[in-house]
Amino acid sequence: MSTPLKVLIFFLLVSLAMHQVAVSYDSGIARAAGIFALTVSFLAGVGEAARRATPLFTKDIRKQISQTFGDTQAADSTQPSFETRRHYLRVKWIHEFADEPFLLYSELDGARNETRKVEFFPDGSYGYADNEGATANTQLSEKPIPSDKEIASDPQFEVARIKRADFEEIWKEATRPQS
Repeated sequence: MSTPLKVLIFFLLVSLAMHQVAVSYDSGIARAAGIFALTVSFLAGVGEAARRATPLFTKDIRKQISQTFGDTQAADSTQPSFETRRHYLRVKWIHEFADEPFLLYSELDGARNETRKVEFFPDGSYGYADNEGATANTQLSEKPIPSDKEIASDPQFEVARIKRADFEEIWKEATRPQS
């Protein structure tokens, strides 16, 4: 096996490992390192090996670039875009305002835009919102939601990621017709 091909295989394995770390920890740095390793593997494998490998990995590179930098045009249209990835948050808001929610559950798309939300208020009432409508006191945010770390840096907020099933249960209960 030629040296360029060995280098190509090595960096492809490194990039796959970095991609797994990125997926597991939602780390932009790990994704960028994976993209770097994949790019180096192509540069190191210049020649026939790289030309043969290019069609196989172009789709993955474009997808990784899309996930890292939010360029949805770079994603392959036959693959689910990073916009379809969902995150689910529970945010406890510690405050003394009677008319503001103290507990918020949000479904976020890959760009951290809210797609659905449920809020619980101190008086026992609750509200919900999605792209089709909202109750009187609850609306989806018009801007992307800050990172979990950024939210948690404010001492009045306690943020936690929750499972989709947990969010769906809360959503189902909140949107159930009242009898």
